[in-house]
Amino acid sequence: MIRGKGCPKSTGIRGSRNINKDVVIASMNDIISPIVYIFWKIMVSLISLKIFIELYVKLEDTQAQSSQQQQPIIESNEDPNAKIMNKLMEEKIKDIVEKK
Repeated sequence: MIRGKGCPKSTGIRGSRNINKDVVIASMNDIISPIVYIFWKIMVSLISLKIFIELYVKLEDTQAQSSQQQQPIIESNEDPNAKIMNKLMEEKIKDIVEKK
């Protein structure tokens, strides 16, 4: 028998309804939490991939810049006086060879 609100025995029906609502909420959590977990893992993976790609691009840029900078450094390490001396020595050698 269903009794009125004032009767304490009517809580059995309400309790069963509350249990059903709790079961529905629990089953929704069981459905939602794996979806959230998968979504979270995908987001973390994408962010990690983005960071890795940015670091790789920066590494390539720095390597390209360092290879471009190495050529002028090699030229600047040579002594300008040594270049002049080499030219003068070549001219003297040519003069000596022409005289003979």
